[in-house]
Amino acid sequence: MRICKIYAGVYPWEVRVEKVARTLAEAGHEVHLLCRRGPEQPLTETIDGITVHRCVIPGRLPRKLERISTIPVPLNPVWTRRLIRIVREFTIELLLVRDIPLALNALAVGQQAGIPVVLDMAENYPAMLRDLLRWSNKKAVHLLFKNSYLAALVERRVVRQCHHILVVVEESLERLVQMGISSETISIVSNTPRLFPLDVSRSDTSSSGDGQPLRLIYVGGLQVGRGLEEMLYALREFRRRCRIRLTILGEGPTRARLELLSGQLGLNESVRFRGWVDPAIVPAYIRDSDVGVVPHIVTRHTNTTIPNKLFDYMAHARPVLVSDAGPMQRIVRQEHCGLCYRSGDVDDIVRKLGILSDPDMRVVLGSNGRRAVVERYNWSQDGATLVTTIQSVIAKQGGDKVPSVIRARAHRVLK
Repeated sequence: MRICKIYAGVYPWEVRVEKVARTLAEAGHEVHLLCRRGPEQPLTETIDGITVHRCVIPGRLPRKLERISTIPVPLNPVWTRRLIRIVREFTIELLLVRDIPLALNALAVGQQAGIPVVLDMAENYPAMLRDLLRWSNKKAVHLLFKNSYLAALVERRVVRQCHHILVVVEESLERLVQMGISSETISIVSNTPRLFPLDVSRSDTSSSGDGQPLRLIYVGGLQVGRGLEEMLYALREFRRRCRIRLTILGEGPTRARLELLSGQLGLNESVRFRGWVDPAIVPAYIRDSDVGVVPHIVTRHTNTTIPNKLFDYMAHARPVLVSDAGPMQRIVRQEHCGLCYRSGDVDDIVRKLGILSDPDMRVVLGSNGRRAVVERYNWSQDGATLVTTIQSVIAKQGGDKVPSVIRARAHRVLK
């Protein structure tokens, strides 16, 4: 099958896009990826067996104008025209669109070409935009280009017209069912990690003991709503009773503010900002830690998604400290792999850090998390669900007859 995945961001690199595209390619499908163009990136290239097409207006444009013309907003004609060319040239048989911004574009082209459209709903997009507006100091910009009200309207239409929807967690599935979407058209393909390769010799225990600092790690973007401010205040309080160190891997618009706050709290020796690091070496940082933290503030968004880093910490047998966002709290309590605290409650964070300062407790919790990943929360299972779902969608559209139908109709309608 020839599949085109549509992603509104720059690639590489995005972990879920990479896993989804590579898994489909490894299953024998011909995978194309339409994405935004980053600085100095070619228009087309092949990465790990995936043909990457980047969205630009034909001809040379100043970089700034190119970026403006390819803003991923619903029905942007630049994206639609590029997608039409890809569908026509490569006889695409299924469109797999990531999240809401370009879903209407995919549906318009898919309906014309007579090919199914699957929505990969990695997050509650309208709720994410509401969070951005809530904490942003550029409200006019967000209302214009990232309008949560418009996104909600688009979402209500899109989820009813797509042939199938992939979600990352049970809570997201339940939200769609409450919107009137049949559960038969929804599959859970979560943000779980691949199981290979792991340094088992170093991933089965936490090494800090008496006299050593409790080593925390945070991996992810530095944006509003990530709860790192509360974590820094908690570190200041906890440091009065025990040595502690937090390593932050990631970049984002709040980094400068977090670094300033860290200095104001006297934490410069306890908090290390490493910025963006190569994904290949992130596991080494996790192995060199005692506890993985996910301090996301509880909102409608965080109550309907699940972060990759939760499972990454668990895979390396590291206990986790997470806020009480619904999906995280459910998994952590169910698997007994860490502790939850009340979102925004600095005192509760300090109490939970005190419990996690016990090395024996960390070993038990970390082992439970590792076992849960091996048995349930891994990409071997979610990737298999992805492949089976995609194959079933195309089968429902006509089985073996679909390719010839698509080829004829796409050539006629889209040329």
